[in-house]
Amino acid sequence: MWYSKKEKFYFTQEIQVPTGITEQKYTLNINNFKINLNKTLSKFENYDTIRENKKLRLFSDFYLPIEIIKITNYEQKKQDVTYTEEELIRNSN
Repeated sequence: MWYSKKEKFYFTQEIQVPTGITEQKYTLNINNFKINLNKTLSKFENYDTIRENKKLRLFSDFYLPIEIIKITNYEQKKQDVTYTEEELIRNSN
């Protein structure tokens, strides 16, 4: 059995490049009631977001219904990249 597949690759592509600049925001979640400790909007135009949740506990296996959410935004800039035909063939395999 043979399968064939067609894909389009453009010589000029827009990619996201990280700038290394980050911002951190915190949210307190008490029994599904969220309190934002910062403004929710980011100062970046293009960014990637990573959320980390930590539950508070009293003992080794007793957790409280309180959670601290750390939100880290990583700024990204759009950049146009032009590939040669050989690079496109090599990257498509």
